[in-house]
Amino acid sequence: PPDSEFAQTFAPNCGVDASTLSPITGRFLGCQSKYVQPSEAFSMLIKNEKSLEILYNKNQTEIGAAVTGTDGGAPYFWCLLLSNGKHNSSFVLEDGVAKISRPGCCSGANDDCSGADVSSPFGHKWVSAVTAFIAVGYAFGL
Repeated sequence: PPDSEFAQTFAPNCGVDASTLSPITGRFLGCQSKYVQPSEAFSMLIKNEKSLEILYNKNQTEIGAAVTGTDGGAPYFWCLLLSNGKHNSSFVLEDGVAKISRPGCCSGANDDCSGADVSSPFGHKWVSAVTAFIAVGYAFGL
């Protein structure tokens, strides 16, 4: 999704103060027809040398990860967002507390999914936005 959607959709729906968002300097998106463990999802998202170059770029200071599925399960969408913001300060939560994830929390409702099963009743589009924000880590203190 475009960066503007993060400020316009992610921020108000998830309790983030939009004026505090650091620029997104890289992202990886992927989807699968079945749930996979995070280590498998990482392998799915980081497929080639170019992906590794983006991931290990010394300008990347923070990383956030999320996974979402529809109410019935598949398809599952994985997202890694990278930022060059000041370490440990990519955004500030309103009142210091995140809202429970709900549809629209991370936008991306019309992104194509090339890894989902064609026979899925949900097709190849994002039907539901982030329902579970599984990890936000700060991995690049390089």
